Amino acid sequence: MSSDREARDAARESQCAANTDREIWRKGDGDGNGMSYYEPTIHVTQRGLIGINVGGHVYEKPVEEWHRLAVESDRLSRALHRIFGLLSARRWWNDNVWAAREVARDTLLGGDVVDE
Repeated sequence: MSSDREARDAARESQCAANTDREIWRKGDGDGNGMSYYEPTIHVTQRGLIGINVGGHVYEKPVEEWHRLAVESDRLSRALHRIFGLLSARRWWNDNVWAAREVARDTLLGGDVVDE
């Protein structure tokens, strides 16, 4: 009977995928040991992609793509700040337009708008 169990265990183990990712950073859990399973991590995959795991959601991209995303994010943020700054200077706001601006600001920029 134990040989059947051993055979099943061996078969199950042969179907498991090996984790070839190499973790290079883990955010500490506050006491300095960085051992919490749920903390954000950065890893390098076997294919050379940089993976970022936050809250169980993992994105893996080449380093050039991460850089392109950062540049694009900065560009969009500057453009939105400029647009909201120009709109804030207008005197014709009605309640609906103001509410839409506030929702867009909080959603897209995550905080205060710097008027230019």
